[in-house]
Amino acid sequence: MARTIITSAPENPEDKAARVARARAERRERQNTRNLVWSILASLGIVALLVIVVVRPDTNLVETIDWQEVATQSES
Repeated sequence: MARTIITSAPENPEDKAARVARARAERRERQNTRNLVWSILASLGIVALLVIVVVRPDTNLVETIDWQEVATQSES
């Protein structure tokens, strides 16, 4: 989440460097293995939910065709 800092004076380079370094350190702290594992588990949970919820028909939608009969009909 980005923070908006409102200042009345322009930011000097030292303050900007400190702010950027602080933001980078906070970002690195949030990028850890535990958060990675939780995000993978959440993604797999969503996939599992979709697999369970999506309706799949029980019947075969493809008709079997007697190709030999069709061939004899087309010859005559």
